[in-house]
Amino acid sequence: MCFAAKARTLEVRRMKSGTHHTVIADLREVISALDRRVPRLDRDGEHDIARDAAELKAVALRRIAELMHLHSGAHPSGHECGTNPRRCLA
Repeated sequence: MCFAAKARTLEVRRMKSGTHHTVIADLREVISALDRRVPRLDRDGEHDIARDAAELKAVALRRIAELMHLHSGAHPSGHECGTNPRRCLA
């Protein structure tokens, strides 16, 4: 592979990494906002909103773990996935 091709490959990897970091930061911001919200259980629909917020937080936490897994090659449980984390069976 020529130098220019290697440089392009590294740039693409760097862009993907930066994108993952941006998404992770955004997801953490969503989680913080959900954590700051205080349910007003005396209002109609608040139970549903609180349940939906808890589900959204769980989804965001799972997505953060997935992105960190793809970026690092290590599974969130701590084992190493090898060269292709997308094919991880754990």
